[in-house]
Amino acid sequence: MKKSDQVPATLILAIVAGIAVTGCSGTRRECHDATGKVLPGTDCSSGRAGARWVNVRTGGFGSSSGISSSS
Repeated sequence: MKKSDQVPATLILAIVAGIAVTGCSGTRRECHDATGKVLPGTDCSSGRAGARWVNVRTGGFGSSSGISSSS
């Protein structure tokens, strides 16, 4: 008996589910002051008072703001 060249539906569903879970999200770092205003990265790199790096999520799914503080 010859095997079919078709891809099983379960394999396709597993691939699609994996893509949906991981999404197309990433993160980037932005320099912010105490009020949340975006500053040039040089302000954070130089240690300017009140400037801090913030991780910002990009893309993907969900309704969260995606901003998390980091030192």
